[in-house]
Amino acid sequence: MSNPFFSSLNKTLCITGLMFACMFVGFNACAGKAKANGVARLPVWVESSPSIGNPKAPVTIVEFTDFECPFCGKVQPTLKQIRESYPDQVKLVFKNFPLTFHRNARTAHLAALCAEDQGKFWEYRNLLFENQKALKKDDLLRYAGNVGLSLDTFGDCLKHETHADKIDNDIEEGRNLDLQGTPAFLINGRPFAGAMPFSAFKQIIEEELAQNKS
Repeated sequence: MSNPFFSSLNKTLCITGLMFACMFVGFNACAGKAKANGVARLPVWVESSPSIGNPKAPVTIVEFTDFECPFCGKVQPTLKQIRESYPDQVKLVFKNFPLTFHRNARTAHLAALCAEDQGKFWEYRNLLFENQKALKKDDLLRYAGNVGLSLDTFGDCLKHETHADKIDNDIEEGRNLDLQGTPAFLINGRPFAGAMPFSAFKQIIEEELAQNKS
């Protein structure tokens, strides 16, 4: 970002993994977009994004993430635990939010979407989070082979940045939601920030499930 304050803020958010930018600018600025059952909810478009879990799950967790952000990697076991604990009740949706000061992040996100073209997004995504310090082009090509992708098709997709617009759209959407760092989540539209423990996610999930039953 050109504004040094927000550039610094981005770094702080990734390092701590605990704060939303709306906490800095005032939560009411974010909360004013939508409300349901007295809870602030932010609108997000999920139809064209990679997702996993029951398509009709009552709880949708949208993850805005960066493959090179260490706290995005740290929260992955928690997301796995959520999926194992709520196999039918929770759907996870992936959103690209590579931060500009992470040199390899954007290319890694392009690679993941190229893997999605061949039906291997989640396998490839998991490899990227497991190898966050090895995200150069040669690494990305090696991971493509590891998950059984056609290397010619994958390489051509990556070379031509086929999915650049999709990444840019996710970034724009995140900024419109006042997100400034990663990891950031929307749980049925409810803002939730950082590499928090399973218990913190569980509290909100259970609240949403209870509301769904009422």
